[in-house]
Amino acid sequence: MAINDLYYIEDRLKEIDPNILRIDFDYDNLKHQVIAVDKLGTQYVAMTVKHGELDARVVRRIQQIDPRKFNPFDDIGKWLHKKELDEDKKVNEIARGMAETLRKPLMHDAMYG
Repeated sequence: MAINDLYYIEDRLKEIDPNILRIDFDYDNLKHQVIAVDKLGTQYVAMTVKHGELDARVVRRIQQIDPRKFNPFDDIGKWLHKKELDEDKKVNEIARGMAETLRKPLMHDAMYG
């Protein structure tokens, strides 16, 4: 079991990806290292996690990048959708500001003629 693995993240990661061997702790950098093995049997650091952040976020991230299910176009599509929503929001704010600027003098003229 990994050091400070309060939520059994190591076991959960192994269930998701059988290539994950263990979670080590790097005392020099104060980070957890998710150690995996490639098809040739070479071990490598698949992910690093800050001390105190070994929780469900790590499990979700491993699920997102699972090579059997990972599709980079999903991330691009989400980013483009968010960008489009942000641009629509900016246009609406500009239009609302312009309408308010035009409305005030018209209301003043209508009321005080």
